[in-house]
Amino acid sequence: HRVKVLPRTSLVMLRTIILLLYLMPSPYLTAETALPKSLLLSYTDHPTVIQYHLPVIKQAYEKLGIKVQFTAMPIERGFIQLNNGDTDGDVIRPLSRIEQYKNLIAVGQLLDNVRIVVFCRFGKPCEPEVLNNPENTILTTVDIKSFDFSADWQAKVHIISRYEMFYALFKAKRFDYFVYTLTQNENYQHKFDNVNYFVLKDMPAHHVLHKKYHFMQEQVSEAIKQVLMKSNDPL
Repeated sequence: HRVKVLPRTSLVMLRTIILLLYLMPSPYLTAETALPKSLLLSYTDHPTVIQYHLPVIKQAYEKLGIKVQFTAMPIERGFIQLNNGDTDGDVIRPLSRIEQYKNLIAVGQLLDNVRIVVFCRFGKPCEPEVLNNPENTILTTVDIKSFDFSADWQAKVHIISRYEMFYALFKAKRFDYFVYTLTQNENYQHKFDNVNYFVLKDMPAHHVLHKKYHFMQEQVSEAIKQVLMKSNDPL
């Protein structure tokens, strides 16, 4: 069979159409890579998060022209909501916990180092062995079994979702022990009276986003870096 050859004018027109289609921006690609106009970020009501980390993240997104709405949320609910895509990110979370969820990505450089400790009422035993005594009750904000260091605890665990309630219950002598988070940004200091403590674990902590925002990960990272450099943060 003889192969039909298109006229030269038809070939030129066909090439022009192909080139235009190639150069035409895809609406799906544009929608995926354009920075969002707003985000909903959760945060825990820990004093350092509110006083230090939240302002850093707010300034970083302002640099990108993104308006952020912040909502306080209990720790475990925050993880579930974010993993489900009901929120867009969280101000700061321990890296080891971020990695437990398939839909979460750590963003940016180290935002802080967190130290998980157990506070003990002054005069009570204050050493890791108290965690193996079934007569003791430990107050905590989360299911402590989500951390690898709690696998062998024999003590009872009582979960209260909000940090702000901890010390009130402790002062009322409802509990003699509670798990708390100290931060490097606060030089691991605290404002509790009549307590001792021992360390469970140190962990790096980062800003976190839902993976659907992976396309802007580098831009957010750079914005966080600029804010931290401007504030002369040692981290």
